[in-house]
Amino acid sequence: MASPTVLLLALASAATAGPIEASEVAPVTQAGSGRAGATCSSRPLVEVFHSGERGYHTFRIPAVVRLPGGDLLAFAEGRLNGAGDSGDVDVVMKRSRDQGASWGPLQVLADNGPGLFGNPAPVVDRVSGDVVLVLVRQPEGCHEGQIRAGTGGYRDPYLMRSRDGGRLWEGPTSIAAIADREEWRWYAAGPCHGIQLERGEHAGRLVVPANFSTSGGPENRFLGAHLLLSDDGGRSWRVGAVGDGHVGDDDINPSETAVVELADGSLYVNTRDQHGSSEGTRAATWSVDGGASFSTPFRADLGLPGPVCQGALLHGGELGEEELILYSGPSDPGGRRRMAIRGSRDQGRSWEELLVVYPGEAAYSDLVRLEDGSFGCLFEADGYQRIVFAPFAAAEWQQGSPER
Repeated sequence: MASPTVLLLALASAATAGPIEASEVAPVTQAGSGRAGATCSSRPLVEVFHSGERGYHTFRIPAVVRLPGGDLLAFAEGRLNGAGDSGDVDVVMKRSRDQGASWGPLQVLADNGPGLFGNPAPVVDRVSGDVVLVLVRQPEGCHEGQIRAGTGGYRDPYLMRSRDGGRLWEGPTSIAAIADREEWRWYAAGPCHGIQLERGEHAGRLVVPANFSTSGGPENRFLGAHLLLSDDGGRSWRVGAVGDGHVGDDDINPSETAVVELADGSLYVNTRDQHGSSEGTRAATWSVDGGASFSTPFRADLGLPGPVCQGALLHGGELGEEELILYSGPSDPGGRRRMAIRGSRDQGRSWEELLVVYPGEAAYSDLVRLEDGSFGCLFEADGYQRIVFAPFAAAEWQQGSPER
């Protein structure tokens, strides 16, 4: 990990101290205009980002949050010169004022020149109303293999904040000194939204899921997941729970991670298993101390079949005496396709498929609850050619709806 002081000096030419106005330029084509796109049976998909918009080759890694006033903010990586995970990558954003039915012009939030800002993980502090955005920075000319092997480059966490609902942003500012560890090499936030705890003694705490690789080597068995915690509205952060119990054994290789608060105040945490030797492609654990520690090492979750891919979590509300946890992710074990919403009524111990929002190619996703109590899924579709928004309602599975 590079020195935070060096990183801040290097960032001087790429970020402005104090509030900056996000660049806002209307798209020059229909792509990204928020028009209704292809449908999955009767379900309209609203296009949010489209390859080629504003000169970006590919948009990936979606995340979405709802502001106290009801607006939705959709975040993504804008990959300028190709679809790869490294290179010239910016963090971009769009706003919806009508619960996802249409989306405004693209805003560029973080630009590291020919290097990368990526993995946006937003969370809204309900006390101040501020939008807090954890992201990562990676310099030009390096890629994940080098970073994990320790032969060059780094990935470090950064922070941005908006006090006016995403119009003006402060940062990016390095938080590597307080939210990273010397033995960690690869570092990624989310990718998905973070949460603010609502119950118990830790109510108000911000929790952002993240993951890392260790100095043990570049192989997948040297991966782990962790939670970032803030008890002051995202102004300061610390490393909370760390899931490194499998480091070195290749049973489960925790990677991209999501978290949700349960009705009893505990946290359910679900992670991508990066080609571990255990059966299945997901693993899970819980936390009963507000994210400060995990109750057990990650254990394989066989109830969520699908390809090795990121997934997202959201609390789905109360169903009588039960609570519903929602999970979004591709559900075809043979490849990244068939975006499904699955639900758990027993705090993540078992899962049922509720509905399919898109049967075609689909990969990374995030979930948000809308003002009227329905939900939205923001996900990559059609071979990473676009990121789309699909609304859905609880009535669809309460009525036993078939695949849509």
